[in-house]
Amino acid sequence: MRRLLVDLLVDYYHGTTLNLGAVAGELGATYAIPILYVPVLMITHGIAFYLLLRPQKAAAPVIVGQTATS
Repeated sequence: MRRLLVDLLVDYYHGTTLNLGAVAGELGATYAIPILYVPVLMITHGIAFYLLLRPQKAAAPVIVGQTATS
């Protein structure tokens, strides 16, 4: 999980240091990858990490013979 986050951050770093915006016209159809897919990946990874790392509610004890209701 950390590996994916580190990989995306390194890719952002490489994109900015290589001045990707200046050579965007040379990318052709692959222009959609850094412009559309990478930001979507960052957003969905951020949401997934938030959901995984948030504190979980404690489960309510169920007494034998009773049904669990919410």
